[in-house]
Order: sequence, then structure tokens, then C-alpha cells
Amino acid sequence: MAQALEELLRTHVARFTDRRADWDAFADARVEGFKRAQHRFIGSGASGKADPAVIPAQHFTLSVMFIPPGQGNAPHTHEVEEVFFILEGKVLVFIEDGAGNRAETVLARGTASPARPTSSTASPTWGSSPRTSR
Repeated sequence: MAQALEELLRTHVARFTDRRADWDAFADARVEGFKRAQHRFIGSGASGKADPAVIPAQHFTLSVMFIPPGQGNAPHTHEVEEVFFILEGKVLVFIEDGAGNRAETVLARGTASPARPTSSTASPTWGSSPRTSR
């Protein structure tokens, strides 16, 4: 029993010092304007990459993203729920609907915002603008 608990603990604790920056997590992550690195903790996130080092998840992902100033990502939908929490700097985020309506805001240090999964093209699309600044 104790060994099973130790194994459960070993597979359900993730430390930043054990994570590696994945600059190829996304197909466009090496393209100017979209450069970013993902440090995966819980679930594979929007990258969809199989990563045996992550804590398994069913409908949620937790990653630490490093987005250099001037970089961002293209609009996209989420298959699982994610939460954006800004540790440093500022990120312009937006949400769009299927009709092209858009709302945006700037997230700064200490700000959190959810990105919920979507199931149709008429659902909102989340993204962060390449107008990221520090």
C-alpha cells in the first residue's frame, strides 16, 4: 500500500526545475511573430504532443508558456480547458465568434483568464496577439 502511494505521489508532482522549454510545441512556434515555448505540467495542452513527463489530465491542461516580447500565437480553439495567468509582462488576448465579432483586453502580471473548450466553428476563438510587451 505504501509503495502504491509513493508511486501515485511520484507521478502526480511536477516541478518547474524538471520541465524543459519546448520551442517546437506548436507547428508555428519557430515562425517570427509566433515564437513561444511551452513547459508542460498537467495534460498536453493545445500542442497535442505526447509527453510522458506530464501529469495525466482528462479535460484540463496546465502549462507555463514563455512568450518573448513581440511574439504571440494565431487564433485557435481549445479542446480542453486552460487558464492564462500572467507571471510577468503583458499579453493582449482576444476572443472571436463565428461571425467575426471580437473582444480584446490586456492581461498583466497577476491577471487570470480562462480559455474554455469549444466544439464548433461558431464558438469563440482565443488567441494572444503578437503585440506582446514586457
